Amino acid sequence: MNNPQEMIEKLDHLVGEFELLLECLAVGVPEVKEQWDALGRMGAQRPDHAASLLGMLVPHLTDLQRFATNCLTQIAAMKAAPFSTKAS
Repeated sequence: MNNPQEMIEKLDHLVGEFELLLECLAVGVPEVKEQWDALGRMGAQRPDHAASLLGMLVPHLTDLQRFATNCLTQIAAMKAAPFSTKAS
């Protein structure tokens, strides 16, 4: 990352990266729902099963969190030193 002005020009890219991560999460949701429905057909929908299925989404949510944290860190660095040519 170079400077705040250049990052403004790259906001579409940032949104695109976020959307890709969000799409990965969205791909996992139908599988979770499908498995939950299957458990329902067997009469096995329990809180522990639900928690386990939701756990399948954790890697995707972690990726989103990491991305957002990185963006926030970079923005904070730019705000702290807006004239610096290099932000972390």
